Amino acid sequence: MKKNICLIITLLLFSSLLFSCRIKNEAETFIKDNNGILNIEKSKALEDFDYMFKVIENNDPDLSVISRKYVVDKDKIYEKYSELLNKGTDDTISVNWMYTCFVSSLMEFKSGHLGLISKESYPDYNLIYDTAIKDPSVINDASVSDKIKYRYDQFNSSKTKEIYSYLGSGSALSSQNNTNTQSSNGENVSILNINKNTLYIKIKSFASQYVESDSEKLKEALNDSNKYNTIILDITGNGGGDSSYWQKNIVGNLIDKSIEVPAYYLSKSGNENLDYFNLMNIQFSYDTSKVTELEKINKSDLKDLNIFGESNIGALPNEDATAFNGKIYLLVDGAVASSSETFAYFCKESKFATLVGTNTGGYGLGFEPNAITLPNSGLIFRYDVVYGLNSDGSSNDEFGTTPDYKSNNNETPQETCFRLINLNEN
Repeated sequence: MKKNICLIITLLLFSSLLFSCRIKNEAETFIKDNNGILNIEKSKALEDFDYMFKVIENNDPDLSVISRKYVVDKDKIYEKYSELLNKGTDDTISVNWMYTCFVSSLMEFKSGHLGLISKESYPDYNLIYDTAIKDPSVINDASVSDKIKYRYDQFNSSKTKEIYSYLGSGSALSSQNNTNTQSSNGENVSILNINKNTLYIKIKSFASQYVESDSEKLKEALNDSNKYNTIILDITGNGGGDSSYWQKNIVGNLIDKSIEVPAYYLSKSGNENLDYFNLMNIQFSYDTSKVTELEKINKSDLKDLNIFGESNIGALPNEDATAFNGKIYLLVDGAVASSSETFAYFCKESKFATLVGTNTGGYGLGFEPNAITLPNSGLIFRYDVVYGLNSDGSSNDEFGTTPDYKSNNNETPQETCFRLINLNEN
């Protein structure tokens, strides 16, 4: 009897220990196995995946554009990757596999800014917000301080730091791998005096790290710009970066008074969008009548887009800048997107420059993409909040900006521009 009582007590203690361990593991998001592999409960991964797709469905205004432009079926993508996440009989999956599925699923949309914050780019975002929050001029500016603090806290939450730290271990975590820093091999800016009348400037990227480093070079080149009749600004292949690059380093050096053009946008009234508009202090209306009759508005898209807003895109002259009196050409192609797209739109609408080449890639009219943290894993994904409209009502994300002069078949934007210059001079 005494032995039986001891056995029962031992079993109870052992069961209690097992139960307490199980509770502890359930309270933890990640589980590390004996090989150091970080895992997550399959149910939690699937919850995050469902949440991500629901946020996209309820908030991303570009889903109809994506479907037409890239022949993408959102539901099929969801089904495909839900099955991949759910495969196998284990209750857990590796964090690496979860990350791969999430990244791949959003890549299938082929859309502008829609995507997971990658393990390579996470440190770059962290650096941006970490630098900003330590800058007194930013923190003391009430119009931006709350936004910076929010993003800083978001990217530095313990769960987010843990998963990206694990995913990034042993990886090249340099901004040189970012698509907007494609000019890491060689100079970002190339300047060439084609002849005594023509100045040619090639800019590969508007990435934030080049805003200051290219400033003096461009200022020196453009300060004496009126000795030329023509300036060619070549941004073909430029995927964007930071709009302050073109505002300060290009336009600001060539004007003596401010220039501003309006831009219209539509959006969805999903909860995440409304939170974003509130955080960013963006004013909007539920009256879309101002754009419903524009010539090329897609009426079928309007049924899902019940928010309308206006923004302004502009630039201020730099100190001691002189207005350029000659002709400016902007060379563009389908790779021009994001902030370089904003520049292309600005140039065409303000007539600051004549666009030459092919239609741009779009995704440049609107605001910084919204960033959403997944509740279980801490991974962060982004999506475009607005459906930017060209002045004729067409979707900027679908059609980009149409150049003033389109390149002929088998003709580069550079060749088209030189042909135009020769025609004008003869």
